[in-house]
Amino acid sequence: MMAEILSTSAEARKMALGLKHVAYGGELLAHLMSTSSKMENLHEKIQSMVSSNVEDDEKYKKMNEIALAQLKWWEKAKARRL
Repeated sequence: MMAEILSTSAEARKMALGLKHVAYGGELLAHLMSTSSKMENLHEKIQSMVSSNVEDDEKYKKMNEIALAQLKWWEKAKARRL
């Protein structure tokens, strides 16, 4: 899941930068940049939890739910963009 979170962040940022100079890209651009930032932050939080040996399953579950929601949105965005 960690690799998928990080790759989604990179892909979303790349797609957003490609839309930067497109007139109709405003709202999608904002969502893509937001998704990229959220995924980067999520990756950092999970990494921190793992390195700190956090064993609270509820915290990991919450992070997983957030990641799955972002990944779901990302899949829809990719389908619309392609």
